[in-house]
Amino acid sequence: AICFNHASCVNRQLRIWTDIDEFLKGFMKLNEQLIGYLKSGTSIPLAVLASMRAGYVPATEDHPGYGRRAIFMPMCTADIFVGKHNATYEPMAPTAVSKSCDETKTGAAADYKGCQNWTRSGMACAQWSAAGAHHNLGDHNYCRNPDGASTIWCYIDNQNIDWDYCDPVVEVLQPMTVYHHGGKSFSTLLAEVKTELPDLKTISLYGASGGGVAASAWASVIADMWTEAKVMALADGAMHVFPGTQLFDYFWEKSKYGPGPVGQATPQYDVTVPEFDWRQADALAKHLASHEGRVKLAYMSCIDDSVVYADRQTMAVFAGLTDMMKSLLDESTQHDRTWAFLRSLHSCSPEGTVFSYILNCRTHHFTRNAWNPPLQNPGTNVTVKDFATRFLTGLHPSDASQTLDSSSARAKFWFDGHPAAASGTSSCPSEVRRRRGAAPTESEGVDHGTKRHVISGFGLILMCGSIAGL
Repeated sequence: AICFNHASCVNRQLRIWTDIDEFLKGFMKLNEQLIGYLKSGTSIPLAVLASMRAGYVPATEDHPGYGRRAIFMPMCTADIFVGKHNATYEPMAPTAVSKSCDETKTGAAADYKGCQNWTRSGMACAQWSAAGAHHNLGDHNYCRNPDGASTIWCYIDNQNIDWDYCDPVVEVLQPMTVYHHGGKSFSTLLAEVKTELPDLKTISLYGASGGGVAASAWASVIADMWTEAKVMALADGAMHVFPGTQLFDYFWEKSKYGPGPVGQATPQYDVTVPEFDWRQADALAKHLASHEGRVKLAYMSCIDDSVVYADRQTMAVFAGLTDMMKSLLDESTQHDRTWAFLRSLHSCSPEGTVFSYILNCRTHHFTRNAWNPPLQNPGTNVTVKDFATRFLTGLHPSDASQTLDSSSARAKFWFDGHPAAASGTSSCPSEVRRRRGAAPTESEGVDHGTKRHVISGFGLILMCGSIAGL
């Protein structure tokens, strides 16, 4: 749920994620002194990050990354593709001002009596007399400031976004440039790690929320950079964007930071970011197959993750996908899409490369809540914490005595009563093909050069700046 057009980038819910200072102040609730400390360049004890609930940091011995070298990196859903673009978003055309409207205002506009009835985010205002409104200012939908807010505002007839700020009609919003550089920064960082540690043998990625979506996409790029490493990517609460869905079609066709023709025409940096086509439902499966078992993905989530629901709805609202917005208000639709994604991923991917743990709950971010309360599906002795810890250390989630390469152990941990896989086997229509820039195979005559000192392992923690961090 990062911003992707002028309306979404000025919205109060999404603009906080476009600036690290706003994120630290507005979401993390950190004071100026602590923010200064974080930016000072001094060493920060892991215990300090853990106390801030900044993410699943390896501060204790029971953490799967304890004692390993690791990087803690802000990352988000959109950074799968956006991360190398400078996008300029144009505002909506101003509404014509009626001669009978007085659009003047002073200060916080408590005296405003104008005719603006559209919010900054491009949404129509609801009637003040509508049921549920706390301020009944009459039978009209003009923006007002009845409660001493910073400026005029109005209610919105929407289950996900209930109000937003307005500007007087005569005030023309200016274009805004947003620097979507998360992927650029991550690509640059990976290049430096590759220079310093060229012979890594195991690399673990962990991401939550949007960072989990990013981890699943970047895993393949990392495997291309370290051609002999095993790469494990764990996604916690990351069911935001599914391949082969209407929402991703929108980003492909219309987003200035997307991988489609509009995004390609937007100024961008010449850096490597994931470049596969998520319009294809089996996009991730193709990547897993192209690496012949070296890349493994694991998803853990609640089927009714409340934050994921809200994020999907928010993106649909600002994308103008009215029909999709209505369908997303139906939880059965959310369920159907989640199960369809998981069934496709499991059935289309090579055996032993995909694992999933799905619970019947609404929690978001198991790891950020320190596994509290402890969650476990009935019918298995494997907790969701066991699942994550074993996977990130290269052990099989269902049996700690086996490695991830074991084909006989269980890969799915789904709660009782979920739709059975027999309800429909997903088809995999397109053949597996290697991506542009993927590493050649041994049969193509690659000279890997002289071997250097082998480093055994490395960890990457992707923090999502779009919702709640890790």
